[in-house]
Amino acid sequence: MTSKRTFTVLLTALLLSAVFAEDCSNFNGENACQGNQTVYPESWNKRSFQTPLPGDDGYHPAYEYLGLFACYTAILYDSSRTSATIDVRCKQKVSSMVLQYQFGSSATPQSSSQFAVTSTSATEPMTVIVSDKDNPSHLITLEPLDFLWMNPEVPTGSEYNKGQKGAIIEMFGWPYKDIEAECEAISKMGYLGVKVFPPQESVFTFEWPQNGELNPWWFY
Repeated sequence: MTSKRTFTVLLTALLLSAVFAEDCSNFNGENACQGNQTVYPESWNKRSFQTPLPGDDGYHPAYEYLGLFACYTAILYDSSRTSATIDVRCKQKVSSMVLQYQFGSSATPQSSSQFAVTSTSATEPMTVIVSDKDNPSHLITLEPLDFLWMNPEVPTGSEYNKGQKGAIIEMFGWPYKDIEAECEAISKMGYLGVKVFPPQESVFTFEWPQNGELNPWWFY
């Protein structure tokens, strides 16, 4: 009886593991699924970049060339928080395109996507411009970078050691004007911040695929 019960339990566990396996094997041949991998056709690249380009219907100058590539910046601080490395991470519609990076509105473009700054070299917000090396007018301007050392230290109690503690309200999908109208009330409720969808076109990442599907870089 014991061995029969053990066999039943093992068989059930095996069947459940097959049913709940994190792959897309039930959809082989659909949505580019091949077992536990997703292999997208080259033609699907067009789905990643749908922002209108100059001359297209619906184009707005603020879009610049987001229809060709999209980027975001990561600021990697040292332990003292007095120096940092800016790392620009991009996704291109055409893989053969060579990008160049301009750190500062009057700086010379460079081939490296990284740039070192210190509290003495960067004393005001920095604009980062990314462009196509062969067509420099094809560019996007990223949000100005505001570094930690540019802001006054906020005095806090010992309970805030090792990180800020408090709630952030999630308002994904809310129009910005509606969020603005609620800011005073949100502050009085004690929330530390508001979480919104990134307004720019998003770079997709392989770092945390779910069931073989890519996610935007901010989806963690």
